[in-house]
Amino acid sequence: EILRLNSQLDKAFAEQNHLAVVIEQFDALRLEMVHFEQFYEEIRGRSLKATEGVFKPKASAKKLLNYWLVCEEKMKRQAAARLSSGNRAGFLEKIRLLLRFGLAGRALFALNVEERIALLQRAYYLRSVADLEARRKSLEKSLAGFRFEERLERLTELSMQLLKHRLAGNYNNRARKRFELDDLRRQPKAFLDEYPVILSTTFSVITSLEAGYLFDCVIVDEASQVDLLSGVLAMGCARKLVVVGDPMQLPNVLTSQDIKRAEEVALLYEVPEYCRFERHSLLSAVRAAFPELPETMLREHYRCHPKIIQFCNRKFYGGELLVMTRDLGEPDVLKATVTVEGRHARGTINQRQIDEITQQVLPELRPINPDDIGIVSPFRKQADRMQSTFGLDELEVDTVHKYQGREKRVIVISTVANDANEFVDNPNLLNVAVSRAQERLWLVASKEMAEGRGNVADLVRYIRYNNGEVLSGKVRSVFDLLYQDYDAVRREVLKKGKRVSRYDSENLVHGVIESVLQEKQGLGVVFQLPLSMLVRNIDGLSPDEAAYATHPWTHVDFVIYRTIDKSPLLAVEVDGYAFHREGSRQAERDALKDAVLAKCGLSLLRLSTVGSNEGDRIRMKLEEVVTG
Repeated sequence: EILRLNSQLDKAFAEQNHLAVVIEQFDALRLEMVHFEQFYEEIRGRSLKATEGVFKPKASAKKLLNYWLVCEEKMKRQAAARLSSGNRAGFLEKIRLLLRFGLAGRALFALNVEERIALLQRAYYLRSVADLEARRKSLEKSLAGFRFEERLERLTELSMQLLKHRLAGNYNNRARKRFELDDLRRQPKAFLDEYPVILSTTFSVITSLEAGYLFDCVIVDEASQVDLLSGVLAMGCARKLVVVGDPMQLPNVLTSQDIKRAEEVALLYEVPEYCRFERHSLLSAVRAAFPELPETMLREHYRCHPKIIQFCNRKFYGGELLVMTRDLGEPDVLKATVTVEGRHARGTINQRQIDEITQQVLPELRPINPDDIGIVSPFRKQADRMQSTFGLDELEVDTVHKYQGREKRVIVISTVANDANEFVDNPNLLNVAVSRAQERLWLVASKEMAEGRGNVADLVRYIRYNNGEVLSGKVRSVFDLLYQDYDAVRREVLKKGKRVSRYDSENLVHGVIESVLQEKQGLGVVFQLPLSMLVRNIDGLSPDEAAYATHPWTHVDFVIYRTIDKSPLLAVEVDGYAFHREGSRQAERDALKDAVLAKCGLSLLRLSTVGSNEGDRIRMKLEEVVTG
């Protein structure tokens, strides 16, 4: 029965994990569709929703993408022949549209190619969302009658019976021996025969044993918080070692004297990097020293609302987490208060942020029990000042470090600092602070930090994107979900594996970019993005620049973007030597594109087909853009 229950539960948990992936994809695609519709309405002055009843094809998402590709190719041919894109469908094309989409194809008869593409893009979103919704319902139906709790309870009961049976065989027919306090050290074998499992701190475990005696296995939990010295002591009494921890949690805290002494020792004895006491916890040292060791990631996350943990998932965990909580449309899950411009922090205290929390945040949170609210800060002095200011014993205010391992329904984060710095903007610190929140997260940050570069700025951008409250800027978000699937269809049509273009130069650069991005978390790339999808406002452009930027045939070869909020980070253009030579018509277009992107504040890197070291150039440019 235990084997049968294990098999059933394994299958059900696999389906549950698949359901979590489907829900995440559904939520992300639906949110991107909202931004896409807003973009179209801003650019065209009319809503795509008005076409909802006009073009409702039954075609699959793949077929819609295939016809989008056909339309793109037609636009390119028209551009090469300098023909207008305003041509309506001819007789033969009408027949083809009816064959592709049935009677729904009639909605495309009177549209030019550019207008058809917009309808195809929205139809792709709607079809993909519908497909995911159908898959979600199918999985939910499959899991509905499974009775997880009942089967888990039965498996637990049977497992406990089996364990007790085994223990009874070991202990029932013999006298139990009594031990003294130091018998584990004096006679470890006899002690461990009677009590085979020992709980200890890493520091004490080796001092409690006879010199040279080894445990069969030592399991070190929370290893990211174990300093290397006490971790090595635990390793010294283990035949086998299991290290459990999260590399994105906060490491152990060292004093300045510890760090100075460790640096002196490292220089004196040429200590390898992975053994540097001041740089590594036990977890990071083992991973650095033995990179080939097998690792198992505990992917399921049960604590936070999906909108909260997805920031950490995308920013710090490479999208590997499976979020098992549900987004039920709760309001105000994410909020940020950005203080007015000014240098409000004095040392490690920011009174302006305390005032904002007192006057704006806490009054809005009044319906929530104070016991369910946590307020965190990177700095002890700020935490103490807030606690004394608020005067509520039930309201727990503490440092992020002290909150590690805990949770609250609502978490308020006071960042304190005027600008992002190595301590406040530390990814581990921010990951821990954000992931303490179960239902709501409220960030309080300076204007300079919120609008700058770094992890806190990315959190602010993520909050705006997910609330649909994206502040007016010069550059749009990237519709990566739409264009990633479009790239996949393009590759299939080209029948060359990873080819995204007919041009070898662009395929080579695409491979280089993907290789570079594997080294960096939180970045993605899309190919052949229309320039009009990046330009939010053409008011500052000259007439020639505006006409070029909004022309449907104008594309950017590659756009590298932040996956957190889809905001573009770097444009990459591939310039063929002959085609883009000085004085050519293409060189004039290049100058227009350069000017448009510069006025939009989007950095550009041009790679010539006669150049070299493209990977290093892309790395250096990304580093320049990210660090400012």
